[in-house]
Amino acid sequence: MDIRLSNELLVSGSVDGENSFDCRITSQFKNPKGIVMGDPKLHYEGKYRFAQKPLKAKKIKLPTFTPVSWEGDLEPLVYNPKRLFMFGLFSTITDINSFDGKTLITTMEDKSEKEFFKGIKDPKFVAAPILVDAMFQTGGLLEFFTTSRTVLPYKIKSLKFYANLEKNKKYFCITQKKASGEETNTYDLKLIDKKGNVFVEVDSFEMVKLNQLDPEDRIIDRVEFSF
Repeated sequence: MDIRLSNELLVSGSVDGENSFDCRITSQFKNPKGIVMGDPKLHYEGKYRFAQKPLKAKKIKLPTFTPVSWEGDLEPLVYNPKRLFMFGLFSTITDINSFDGKTLITTMEDKSEKEFFKGIKDPKFVAAPILVDAMFQTGGLLEFFTTSRTVLPYKIKSLKFYANLEKNKKYFCITQKKASGEETNTYDLKLIDKKGNVFVEVDSFEMVKLNQLDPEDRIIDRVEFSF
């Protein structure tokens, strides 16, 4: 017997106070007759707050760099389908500036020319998903330098945008590992310019621990640290 089910993706939102919205993404299986099968599966939920005025500007002191070196090109070192699931789709991480065992500093730049949606290369987003996704990727990169374990995004306490981000402009991403639990790691992330102006701040970003990389896919022995 051949039973084919379709999986419908549902995006919903509801008002929760002034300028605050609860959003959810779920999926629901249906049989060929359109009858719902089973319970919906939750993929994402979050609360979004919008304001007429931007957040108060924030500036930090750029940490002293602890240099990192490697042989060959950066892209195949960072972006590999066996390590990063989105691997080289936009190749936004362009340099590894510093790592001291706990804090990773990378350079990232949205210079993408590929389609984001079908037929659309440069959608006019309010936020900057390509750069934010690259920030998330640095949590995985930090683990490749330490535990050689694959991790995936799970939960964010808060994500704040302080100023608009630009394409073809370089930013530093500061990734700090705060905690390592039984199932997840927790990181703080900041995206800044060379003067220390904060553009994006992610507080308590949790990533789920998955499998250890196979020995041939590990990069810890291909990178030289100075700490």
